[in-house]
Amino acid sequence: MLAIAMLAEWMEENPEVEAEKIYEKYNARRKGFSRPEIRFLLTQLANLTDP
Repeated sequence: MLAIAMLAEWMEENPEVEAEKIYEKYNARRKGFSRPEIRFLLTQLANLTDP
């Protein structure tokens, strides 16, 4: 959950970043995340915000 919160906070601070570019702009590799893990986090984040 902490990873989702951190990603959500970063996305709020950087609304201009396109969804396809989040992995590169978030520097996910240096933070220990693979592309599939970032996709999973984005999916979970979308599930939390959908009614």
